[in-house]
Amino acid sequence: MGRYAYFSSGVHYKFWFGVQSSEDITRFYGEGDIIIDDDCGDTHIHKWEAQYDRERILKKLDKLRKENDCLPEVDWKKYNLNEEGTTALKLQLLPENDQEQLELKALYTLGCVIYHQLLYNEVLSCDYEV
Repeated sequence: MGRYAYFSSGVHYKFWFGVQSSEDITRFYGEGDIIIDDDCGDTHIHKWEAQYDRERILKKLDKLRKENDCLPEVDWKKYNLNEEGTTALKLQLLPENDQEQLELKALYTLGCVIYHQLLYNEVLSCDYEV
């Protein structure tokens, strides 16, 4: 059970049930929209452009990390610039058995996932459930 974000790059992200709001996506800049469908439910869409959002996201991630000792510094060069690299990053940042400050770590992981995809996509979009 849970809500997902499906990125245009092929990456999917599962929001942490009971811990993380899917609205956390909006905390990493970009622009959002809602498509209203009375039959299937609303679809939330968020879009980022690397030239506008990449550096702002990185600054936000650096600030989060500097303010919270539990967040690791990411060596971005360690991860391939593709879907597999983003998935490896996501899995390494938030192991399932680490419950300490989970809400903060989930937010940081989501931001890292978005930022990493902007390293190899000039435009990134995401459909997500609320």
